[in-house]
Amino acid sequence: MDENWRDVLKYSPETFKNILNGEIGNIHKIRFVSSNEAWNSAVGSWNVAQSASATVYQSYVLGDQCYGISELEDVDIIVKDPAPASSVNGYSTAGYYFAFATRQLEPSATVRVESASSLNDY
Repeated sequence: MDENWRDVLKYSPETFKNILNGEIGNIHKIRFVSSNEAWNSAVGSWNVAQSASATVYQSYVLGDQCYGISELEDVDIIVKDPAPASSVNGYSTAGYYFAFATRQLEPSATVRVESASSLNDY
């Protein structure tokens, strides 16, 4: 184990407030986040990987100023009070619509890392 690795459970109280969903730790200012949503060749359509006996996984390192997110626009909040499903007016249904945009700002701040494993996922 690298001595620079910091497990999420050893974060300072101030850092712990800002952890990402699925974050497991960090090293050299790179935060590692575990996700079942990452692309892999077992569910993707990558011809080279499909012929291999290992599953290929893609991971991304996103650097400073890699991407940007716009402010929310045209926010529309809808509240149905009371909801038809509540016969005793115990709760309401609420929902929202909004518009926003994302954009890659600095392509050189993104690195894709591909790794392979012949082990089962779990």
